[in-house]
Amino acid sequence: MKKILMALLITLLGSSFSFAAESEPLDIAQIVGETQKLKAKENSIRLLWWIPADYWKVCMDASTAISQEEKQAFLQSANQYTIFVVIDGELSPFAGLVARSRADIVQNLGIRIGEGNWLHALNEAEEQAVPADMQRLLIAFKPMLASMLGQVGQGMEFVLFPNTDKQGNILFSPLDRTVFSAKLDDDVFTWRLPLGSLLPKKSDPNTKETFPGNYLYNPFTGDKLK
Repeated sequence: MKKILMALLITLLGSSFSFAAESEPLDIAQIVGETQKLKAKENSIRLLWWIPADYWKVCMDASTAISQEEKQAFLQSANQYTIFVVIDGELSPFAGLVARSRADIVQNLGIRIGEGNWLHALNEAEEQAVPADMQRLLIAFKPMLASMLGQVGQGMEFVLFPNTDKQGNILFSPLDRTVFSAKLDDDVFTWRLPLGSLLPKKSDPNTKETFPGNYLYNPFTGDKLK
């Protein structure tokens, strides 16, 4: 676990790095940018950052100190949950961010896969069943992120949802072709999957332009991409 935490810390400190994947480099900054949703007003901020297991995988792939067995064991745990970082609060010129309580966020945050039912976050009792290595990771990861985000980061909270059904099957992956939504109060944030940042880039053989990996056609010409 210490080696995994170190790999993630290095990744956070150098978030613009690109890490080798099987076909071409994946840019961790693009993954972060594609998985974050922000709604900011003059006196409030609401940030939802969905952290799929693939994010952890890219971070760990950057480290040669983590064995394949350690990666697989950790990812097996990570795939069982849908993890969010949430920052929600009012901005004060004197107090900075007046953050919403974690209990209130958990009660009012839901996720939905496709047109399915809205799923609720893990409650306090269910969180106790989260594997110890995952709990330690989130505990250690929180101050790292908070320090990078400055004063706003002091109000961040981790919220977990189950990503398996009663039979233990994975509910969805960021590489599935579907729509994934998160709802906090009346605000709905939507991701159209698969995430392009996790796929090899597509190219137009005629114009030589490149596009995100989840594009099927050139949006300007309508030609099919390869």
